[in-house]
Amino acid sequence: MRKMIIVSAILVVAVCLAIVLTTHDAWAQAKKDGKNLSKEKEIASREGVSGSLGKKEWEKDKLPTKLKIAFGFGSLFAGIAVFKWL
Repeated sequence: MRKMIIVSAILVVAVCLAIVLTTHDAWAQAKKDGKNLSKEKEIASREGVSGSLGKKEWEKDKLPTKLKIAFGFGSLFAGIAVFKWL
């Protein structure tokens, strides 16, 4: 029983830490000069669909890093382990 409580506490701390580490970039939306020039705003302000369809460009700044990809796969294995052994 005591081991289960300790493992559960460690998992809760790990989940909280994961949330904290992955959401720090969500604070800032506007640039320092006050203009928000994100790609979503640019697309939303366009009229018509001529410039928004048919592009296969990858936005390098929005792709996940290798650490985030590894963390995602690790969380899958951790979830399987939790359901199997807890």
